Amino acid sequence: MSAGLAFSYGSYNFRPRPLMSIKSQPLKTPDGTGYGVVHNISLNGSVLLTGTQITSGILGVSNKIETLKDALDQDGRLLVVSCGDVPVVSGYPTMDGYSFDTVSDNMTRRATYSIEFTMPTTLLGSGNDNFNNGNSFPPFIESATESWDVEFADERTSFDWTLPDGTAEKFGYKLAVTHNVDVKARIAYTGDAVSNVPWKDARDYAIDRLGFDSEVVTLTGILGVPGTAYFSTRDVFNHYRQVSTNKSDGSIKVVETFVVTPEGADSLPNNAMETFDIGLNQSDGLTTVNINGNIEGLATISYTGDGGSQDGYNVSASKFSAASGYYNIIKDRLYDRAKGAYAAVSGACWNRPLSATIRQRAVGINPIEGTISYDYTFDTATTGCITGTCIISQSVTIDDQLDNEVIAEQVILGRAAGPIIQDIGTITARVRTVNVELVTLPPTDCSTVANMYAPVPTGAVDDFIAIISGDLWLSYGQVFVVGQNQTWDLTAGRYTKSKSFKYTNCSS
Repeated sequence: MSAGLAFSYGSYNFRPRPLMSIKSQPLKTPDGTGYGVVHNISLNGSVLLTGTQITSGILGVSNKIETLKDALDQDGRLLVVSCGDVPVVSGYPTMDGYSFDTVSDNMTRRATYSIEFTMPTTLLGSGNDNFNNGNSFPPFIESATESWDVEFADERTSFDWTLPDGTAEKFGYKLAVTHNVDVKARIAYTGDAVSNVPWKDARDYAIDRLGFDSEVVTLTGILGVPGTAYFSTRDVFNHYRQVSTNKSDGSIKVVETFVVTPEGADSLPNNAMETFDIGLNQSDGLTTVNINGNIEGLATISYTGDGGSQDGYNVSASKFSAASGYYNIIKDRLYDRAKGAYAAVSGACWNRPLSATIRQRAVGINPIEGTISYDYTFDTATTGCITGTCIISQSVTIDDQLDNEVIAEQVILGRAAGPIIQDIGTITARVRTVNVELVTLPPTDCSTVANMYAPVPTGAVDDFIAIISGDLWLSYGQVFVVGQNQTWDLTAGRYTKSKSFKYTNCSS
């Protein structure tokens, strides 16, 4: 070793001069990406009593060891190895460890030591060490991993369904995408006890790797999902981030999740996911078709900022607005969906047309979760008897009380066989009762009776009943109205009317 070399750490000068070794290790990932170089510097030397110090013996050696320990009690002091006034090694290392040995004289005159340092540069001011053809890599990153997971959400692939009215509904596939970025930085001192903040370095490095990568998701030749060659921002929804920061470890982990849908000429919006069930039930002569489903909106979210105070995210379309837009499109198709399912299973006994009148409707809204649920019921009940605006449902029954023989009945006192019954040679008149029940919208104005009855198609009800009574007049010589009443529950929108006719022929 040259006699001109001098060693110091902070204010401590190593005398006699130690032996020094340097091991440099590039930090790389398996794909060759580099994060810089770390230098491991070893100093191996002795603390030695000289001159008058020799008389202090083991106590003097112990004091020198303690003095060296005190010099090593803090990272980031300036380590300098110089030749004359020219530094050969200069930097602010972290101290990895040290050891002392008593050697052969049992510490009466000297003890050996070994000290291990780590620092990112061997020459003060160079900042980053370069390797791989001289390219410069991010400072003080120790490791970084990035992975992508792609799968079909709920194992749903694309399928088409053509409705009876010719509308082609295309339910596109949905991809669930997870993106993991895990970065760890190492500490590096830039001055006496002044260092970088590793977790912030890790954060800044991770920021540039966040966001959607269409090429990784499309995976041509492996997954090869149909649609555009590369997805655009119009296809990516529910972009959420989960961040885990470990300050003491100097690391940060970000998990991003996306829902990806194909954008294109689908008849349904791609910013929502829908599930629905259709059930058919036949009871007596009436078939009921129920369709119920759930719509989950997908939010459109973008992130901005560079890691500083201006960081933020922007929701340009919420889950609920997406669900609402989707429902407003499909609500007018629910009858056609129900009709299509009914037609698929109808047969000889299921051949009545399905009415477009909604018999029952329930809609659930959850703005916080961004979901809308619906439950619609249709049936094959006749709807053409009574016509009018906003008739929700109608029920019409005709009740016939047929003629009966008229008899005389005499009770004889003491006759064990019972009364004497005698046919008197005539019959009773017949009675036909028409019952009409309508459910319509309640009135919005109760200032006059006319306004209260405005929603009720009373004229259409009377016209229908007139068909029944007219047929009786054509067939029988005597027809009389023997009872009629009506009820209007304007709170619930339920109207009923009943009219009874007694009729018979004039001739014998």
